[in-house]
Amino acid sequence: MKKILIAGAGGQGIISLGKTIAYAAMEEGYNVSCLPSYGPEMRGGAANCSVIFGGNEITSPIISDADVLLALNRESLEKFRHRVKPGGCIIADEALLRAAEIPERPQQNSASSGINGLFLALRRTAERLGDIRSLNMVVLGALAKLFSDLSLRSVTNALSKVFLSRPELALSSAAAVNAGYSLL
Repeated sequence: MKKILIAGAGGQGIISLGKTIAYAAMEEGYNVSCLPSYGPEMRGGAANCSVIFGGNEITSPIISDADVLLALNRESLEKFRHRVKPGGCIIADEALLRAAEIPERPQQNSASSGINGLFLALRRTAERLGDIRSLNMVVLGALAKLFSDLSLRSVTNALSKVFLSRPELALSSAAAVNAGYSLL
């Protein structure tokens, strides 16, 4: 069972990212739960999404012990890092490394029970692609590389479902996913 907590600000594509992970996991044949949460402010307000997938029945959509936290801003990193289980991983932009005070690479010591951080050039990669709004898809690519449970094929197929009415967005998102995948 994989438990992923995604957090950031409204407008960063947190909910789209959660839906994409959920659709990709369904395509891989897993049972899936996706629980979005956002404030009434939408843009700029807090947003998070819990995604659970695996072969077993999912008894609750609430995550108190995440395997992975995808933190798209500093506030989310600080607010949700305590919900990552020992041995879990936080994926965030390299600019947040100093704020995190956790080891820089995941699985450095598999016997370690501490939380590991994977701090990547997410923002710089999104900017290089020409759209900072693609940061959520860059982090999805990194997640797909980290979890062999989510293939690039299933993620790409999921993008076409999430962005059904905007195929051009599915294409640009796929490019961002591939760029994030190559960061690891």
